[in-house]
Amino acid sequence: MSKFAETLLSFQKTPVHHTEVFRLLISQSLWHIPSRDGQPLLQQRETENHLHIYSDAESLKDPNHPDIGSIEFTSKWLFANLPPVDSIIIDGHTEHALQIPSSLFGSLKGMNHAQHIERILAVQSNDDNFMAALKDFDAYYLPLIQSENGQNNVALAPDHQQRALVAVFTAEDAAQRFVDAAGDKLGNIQLDIVSGEKLFHHLDLLPLDGMVLNCYGPTQPVAINKSTLATLAAYNRP
Repeated sequence: MSKFAETLLSFQKTPVHHTEVFRLLISQSLWHIPSRDGQPLLQQRETENHLHIYSDAESLKDPNHPDIGSIEFTSKWLFANLPPVDSIIIDGHTEHALQIPSSLFGSLKGMNHAQHIERILAVQSNDDNFMAALKDFDAYYLPLIQSENGQNNVALAPDHQQRALVAVFTAEDAAQRFVDAAGDKLGNIQLDIVSGEKLFHHLDLLPLDGMVLNCYGPTQPVAINKSTLATLAAYNRP
């Protein structure tokens, strides 16, 4: 059994938030889709259509249907271009098989979308490409805490130096880790999804020391100081 299959099976035995599963799916570099005559095949069940995808080509081979081949797609392309189906079935007829309903496709696409900015954050350079990528990203998760008078306030990341660092996240699973860690200590947390343009303009106006991206992982946390926030707020692509 592959490492991917083992991890997916462990997730099903010890349930995790669905976004943790989606990050695993996105990390799989290639997917294999059943095909005939070079065209992808969908499974039809009465009025529903389902897309089968496989983490390895061997899993989809069927001796009863030798005419069925496979087409390879990268995760990046596949999850950005999902067809209008009722579900995706991962590695069907295996011990670790998983079905994802279309109601969760938006979350899956969001996880796929976050991969680009997370790769850039992993090699921080503070050059124009880095600044532009942060400003252009359109789906930051910003936790908001409602005060007794009904006002929404940004949530702060834990910091042993007692700095006011706002917590911001690049993907839903990273934000969910923060919500889980906070429990009921911060009251009712709402997650707002905002563009970089709106985020940095808003944060630059607040009395903060900076922000931390993904303070509880799963990617390496990245701190951005107040002066860089100001630069991002004013930044325009050259």
